[in-house]
Amino acid sequence: MPPSAPGQLWGETVLWGFAGTADGGIYAPVAFDRSGNLYGTSAANGDTVDCPGGCGAVFKLLPPLTPGGPWRAGWNLQFNNQNGSGPIGNLVVTANTTIYGVTGSGGQYGFGTIFQIQP
Repeated sequence: MPPSAPGQLWGETVLWGFAGTADGGIYAPVAFDRSGNLYGTSAANGDTVDCPGGCGAVFKLLPPLTPGGPWRAGWNLQFNNQNGSGPIGNLVVTANTTIYGVTGSGGQYGFGTIFQIQP
């Protein structure tokens, strides 16, 4: 938050705290869609059956219903090594909210995947 008067410090608001279990831990920058929803990736945790330490996930957070209210969980799509593991880099969110990204490993040959998530 910007300061209320010149010379004062900016404020910080925590929107979401990662639990390190199904939602993993954030890895890369986040992206917004036109509706104000927030998308990002976690490089670890998520599905721990197919990947030691987890395969990672893509998540969506919904903005508060009221000003200053809490952000809400939208969805959390976990990678399972077959569809990729360890998402890296920025997500691209198109005007129709199709999401594109890449993983650093997993997939058919073990060297990563390019993924698409459609609304």
